[in-house]
Amino acid sequence: MAFTMADGNTTLELQNAFLATNCFCRPGWMQYHYPLSTKNIFSNYGVCIFRPSQSLSRVAAQSYCRQLTATSYLVSELDQQKRAFNWEYLNAKGSNPTNAFYNGLTYYNGSWWWDQPTGMPLWPLNPNSGAAPTRAGCVVDMKYSDGTISWTPISCGNMFRFCASPLLVILIIIV
Repeated sequence: MAFTMADGNTTLELQNAFLATNCFCRPGWMQYHYPLSTKNIFSNYGVCIFRPSQSLSRVAAQSYCRQLTATSYLVSELDQQKRAFNWEYLNAKGSNPTNAFYNGLTYYNGSWWWDQPTGMPLWPLNPNSGAAPTRAGCVVDMKYSDGTISWTPISCGNMFRFCASPLLVILIIIV
């Protein structure tokens, strides 16, 4: 793929070129963009998603994600677009359809929070991003037989998957 500098905004054009080639994500990771099948190569966001080959319990899944990279964590869904992307990506990657996966929604001190990389503060759940589960527990995105999807508290011993990580930081010096 060739890129040309069209308007003299070198920084923006280089950022768009990197986004278009997905050079920010590690091999095997998918850069979040919505929808998954979009032809608009500049609609990528600053998060990489990974679908582990094995299913794990909630605690093991969180540990596994954090061992992948220093910035990995259980996937978040700050809006409906991200939720739709997660489902699309998970089901596009494997031969078996996925009906549930762990997300990073965590109940802590009476409130719902999103998992974050080690050392980073938890991100509070925005009430506009979806209906919080009615009871505390480990949470999965669950797709029901009628096609509806909701955040569902389940036993933490159930086996599911999913990880996310911010983009790799690449420094470019233009002389």
